[in-house]
Amino acid sequence: MDNMNQLIKYISSDNKLSLLNKRRTRNLIIHQNQMMNIIYDVKNNELAFEHKIPFSDIEHDTNRKYTERVCIDMMLDFKRKKKRYIKLLSNPRASKYKSKYKKYISILNGEFEYDDQDIFVLISILGRLEQESKMGPIMVMKDEKLNPDKVTNHTTLKGYIVACVNTVKEYSNSYLINSEQMKMIGGLGFGGLLDKKNIKPNPIPLLSYSDQTFNHIINQTSKLKGNVYSSNYIESFFKKLIDIPKYHNVVISIDNYQDVLQDLMDFGRKFRGSGEHEFIILEKVKNILLSEPFDKVMVDVKQVYKSSTRKTYYKQVADHLLNLEFEELQKREFYKLVVTYENYIASELAEYISSKERNSEFGYSDCEIAISSDMHFNNLDNIYKENYSSNFNIIAGDFYNNSYHRAGFEITDSFPIEGIGVIGNHDVTWIDSVKDIIVQVKTKYKKSIELLNRYFPNIKILNNEVYYKNGIAFVGVTIVVDESEIGKRLFFANEKLGYFFKKEDYIKTTKKLLDSVDKNIPIVVVTHSPFKEYAVCKNKNIGVISNHIFRNYPNVRMYIHGHGHSSQNSKMIEGVYCVSNPIVNNIYSDSLMDYEWEDIKCGSNNKKVSEKAKLIAINDFNE
Repeated sequence: MDNMNQLIKYISSDNKLSLLNKRRTRNLIIHQNQMMNIIYDVKNNELAFEHKIPFSDIEHDTNRKYTERVCIDMMLDFKRKKKRYIKLLSNPRASKYKSKYKKYISILNGEFEYDDQDIFVLISILGRLEQESKMGPIMVMKDEKLNPDKVTNHTTLKGYIVACVNTVKEYSNSYLINSEQMKMIGGLGFGGLLDKKNIKPNPIPLLSYSDQTFNHIINQTSKLKGNVYSSNYIESFFKKLIDIPKYHNVVISIDNYQDVLQDLMDFGRKFRGSGEHEFIILEKVKNILLSEPFDKVMVDVKQVYKSSTRKTYYKQVADHLLNLEFEELQKREFYKLVVTYENYIASELAEYISSKERNSEFGYSDCEIAISSDMHFNNLDNIYKENYSSNFNIIAGDFYNNSYHRAGFEITDSFPIEGIGVIGNHDVTWIDSVKDIIVQVKTKYKKSIELLNRYFPNIKILNNEVYYKNGIAFVGVTIVVDESEIGKRLFFANEKLGYFFKKEDYIKTTKKLLDSVDKNIPIVVVTHSPFKEYAVCKNKNIGVISNHIFRNYPNVRMYIHGHGHSSQNSKMIEGVYCVSNPIVNNIYSDSLMDYEWEDIKCGSNNKKVSEKAKLIAINDFNE
């Protein structure tokens, strides 16, 4: 108890420590830096780490304390613990990776020249092996945690290890400087290590991360995984928000997203153990933003903040939003959270695809024409080229995600594929307010098309236009809304937003375009939101009523639409071959079909026409 009083006296005598611990009754801060604190746990009478970045991004947080222990041993007690760690790497339990572990045993013996990456892998694996020895075999994603070739994918863990190393180095130096004072209060070292004779607190050369390396990790971790931008923080906040009773009736069309959800569930069961709810959470939040004035949403953010007195993830996100001075900044930041979470889900799906041995390095398809829609790109870095033709492409809308712009981000790359396309609801530029939508409708989507031309410079956007190529008329109609059975317009499932499109007459526009084409020229019609009578997606609630518009135009041979998000589908309807092939976050590339277009000039109404001909292909499509 006397030591405890001495500790409190020491803390109180230092202005900085006193200020830091003003309201603390238990965990007293002894040392701090940008990434973590070293605290004195009064209850357990020991030193411990307190983290400032969300290390729950590491799949199993229980590993954290073992990784900390390895870092400390490597730096402060290496000579004594080296044999134990070599034994861990030589353990029969690790026999599956015995050949891979030889390198790391050589590093521990000083027989191998290593770099920072080798040390990261070594500490990571030793932390996992320590976890196994104390808690039993690792059951989930074991290969990714113990196989050196796969451990390198854990960038957050790397940042965590570097943070631990840096903090121990700083504290060691601080201990040396204040050693006499510290000894007066019991010599607060990690497990007594700093009090033992012959053990110096200087880190051994094994861990010699440069300041440059450490700063890089801080920057990467802070921006990508840290605090409110962590997927765990955002999901916790969104869950708490949609759990407010007034939002219990917010729904999404499960039919519209059932294939996406199925892939998430498959991925979760096989690799993550969860994940099936993330997409639903995100869609509900989007619907809240569309249906509720933002000032009222912020009132609910305050409710989320007040719902916990602890330092929970959701409380920290709410606090972050509430501390922004202006509503426009809050709105921009809220959309930044939405986009960050979307990117996280997209990365999960991309990893699911990778698990099925998909390869983004494949080249473009050599098919005559590739058809796709609903890519929802937030960036153009990781595109599966095999989804697209090196010759000609037809994109039925939703090239990218307009939430990206609302969050204040810019897409800086471009995608060079050639072809034609129409804009989708997600392509309508909507940066600051509903006024943007009104401007886009009045200017015939001028800004939206301008941005698409920047990102997809070789795609001709057909905005209620006809495009001729090699004897075929491609009719592109801009339809970015849905209609209820009683004719109510909906934009992003929102009737108030749909009201701004009330003057657009899609039937009249389409007929005018079809009438302008010679009756002897075959026609392919492309829209984003489908004509309900010709929709082939699973969700039958989307689209607009057309009163069977193609019945009076026998030269319409093919109809292509997007917006449905369900997997690739095609069907002959009233003599028109109707196709939809969404590639939501690159999921559906396996179902992409090669359209050779052999029979479109003569039509496909003959029941004896082969299945290949029904895919409607044209010989020598290239000019």
